[in-house]
Amino acid sequence: MTAETEAQWHQLAKAALEDGKLAIAERCYAAVGNIAKAHYLHQVSCNAFGPCHACVLSVLHGCFDLLGQLLLHMH
Repeated sequence: MTAETEAQWHQLAKAALEDGKLAIAERCYAAVGNIAKAHYLHQVSCNAFGPCHACVLSVLHGCFDLLGQLLLHMH
């Protein structure tokens, strides 16, 4: 895979995450060899983490302020 192709996969993965398309993001990360992130996204899309998808997505986006707010509202 060329550097340009890999960059395009990463760009597509980022756009898919921002749009909440977890299956597409999972495939993108698998394509560039980031199996851990692909596996994590698969678990999220299969609801393995329970009802707090917003919490998981906020971590993936690095939005820790939002994560704190979500967790405060849950408890």
